[in-house]
Parts: sequence; structure tokens; C-alpha cells
Amino acid sequence: MVDKRKRKVDDECRRFQEEWSVKYFFIESADKALCVICHETVAVLKEYNLRRHYQSKHQGTYSRFEGNIREEKLAKLKQCINSQRSVFTKASKQNESRARASFKVAYILAKNGKPFTDGEIVKNCLLEVVDELCPEKSNVIKTITLGANTVARRIGDMGTNLMEQIASHAKNFVHFSLAIDESTDRCGTSQLLIFIRGVDANLNITQELASLNSMYNTTTGKDLMKEIQKTFEQYSLDWNRLKCLTIDGEEICVV
Repeated sequence: MVDKRKRKVDDECRRFQEEWSVKYFFIESADKALCVICHETVAVLKEYNLRRHYQSKHQGTYSRFEGNIREEKLAKLKQCINSQRSVFTKASKQNESRARASFKVAYILAKNGKPFTDGEIVKNCLLEVVDELCPEKSNVIKTITLGANTVARRIGDMGTNLMEQIASHAKNFVHFSLAIDESTDRCGTSQLLIFIRGVDANLNITQELASLNSMYNTTTGKDLMKEIQKTFEQYSLDWNRLKCLTIDGEEICVV
């Protein structure tokens, strides 16, 4: 049988005690003890661990601080940590905003069929506008990455994310239908587009372009079937839930 009294004492030892801040210059951070002097953390919240850290690394320097002076020193060290955290948080938000802006520009370029290199043109236009209207923001615009490689990577990431969303919804489809269209691009390569429209048990409808497959050789019915099979495997679609198939505008009902 577990000794309840022993377990209670053990639990109390695992809680951070406010008095440890003044005694050992530690604060609680993310369920760990953080030394405000050297910024090292102690995972196990036991006084022995904090005391050993303080005595082995800081006692020689900080033992001379006592009373109110010690509390003031602790407050200054806490303030330094909070300031550093604020800087990191601000930098993180700025990086997130820059990445989001880069994705939005890449999305517009892809939606309008523009070359990836147009990202730099967009950036130059933004810089000219900002220099006229709010020059203090020009440095922010300069840090947005819109090179051809970045735009291509952003578009690829958005495509991957869209495929993941379709796959997530497809698992819940009660019924779905496909619309298939085959055309030739300017390079003479046949492109097979497969659109999917599915509905789940709550009547939520998902309708997206599921895949675009380049066909470099023949485009026989057998070739088309292979590409459709790839799409089924990609999204783990169940053939038994396919209810309608439209090919070149001709609708085929599946029983």
C-alpha cells in the first residue's frame, strides 16, 4: 500500500516554492526551475537541486546580496529575462508576418498564371509605394523574400497543404463523384485534370481539383484509368463510394 503521507510530501517537493526565488535566484518557467543568473533550467523541482546549482555556480558572487538588496537584484534579473522574451516574441511575430505575406503574393501569382520571377517585380513595386507613403516601413518590405525559388517553394507548400486537406476530408466521404478533363498544354503535353466532389455524413461538401497528371505518351482509356487509380490511392478513396463520373462533359452514373 502506498503511504499517502509520503506521497503528499513528495508532491509538495515537486512544486515550485516562492521562497526559492530569493534564496537561489530561480523562477518557475514551463514547469521547470529557471536560473535568472545563467538561464539554465532544472527539470525536477526539488530544493536540493536548486540549492546545489546555486552553491556550485553562483554563491561566491551573489551571497553578498542580502535583504532588500537581494530582492532588488532578483527583480532586475527577472526584468532582463522578460525583456529578452519580449524581443524574441516580437521577432517571431515579424518572421511569421513576413512568411505569410510571401505566401499571399505567391498565391496571387499562381492564381493568375504568372511566372515565379514576377515575385521580385511585385517586391520592387511594393518598395516604391512604401517609400512614398510610409518610408519608415521600407526595411520591413525589404526583408520579405519573393525570389523565384521562394515563390516556387511557397506554391509547392500550398499545393501539398491542399492535398493534405482533401485527404483528411476524403476519409469521411459517404459518397463522392469525379469530373475528368484531358487537354494539351502549350508544350504539347497532355494534362489530365481530376476534380473531386464529396459529401460526408453531416452534408459538408468538399469540391477541389484533386490532381493534375502529365501524360507524356499515349492517352488511351487504359492510360486514363491508370492515372485515376493513382488518385484513388493518393487519397485512399473507396471505389464503392464513387457514385458519378464525368468525362469530357459526359456523365456516367455508377451504381
